[in-house]
Amino acid sequence: MNMFARSATGFFASKSLIGHLIRGCIGALLLIWAIQHQDQMAMSLGAALGALLAFRGCPICWAIGLVESIVQKLKRGETDNGPRFGRTPNISTSCNSAKETA
Repeated sequence: MNMFARSATGFFASKSLIGHLIRGCIGALLLIWAIQHQDQMAMSLGAALGALLAFRGCPICWAIGLVESIVQKLKRGETDNGPRFGRTPNISTSCNSAKETA
């Protein structure tokens, strides 16, 4: 799976939440560097352009994509460790069977 690929359902979302966060960190670092080095015009513009590419638009677009990616992940029921919403044991059944054996 490509970590930085676009999601098929969300307009700004990524297929991978971790990939989306990595792109956000790269974009933020490039944007901070561009602001701090404004005296170097060409380098600053290059870093700002790199930040826009990493964010796939403006930082607000990236934030919207983050929310979309989280919602998609919750709808799929996945976490980084596997399924999130698996079958949970029935507590009342477990308590009843413990009483019967005692």
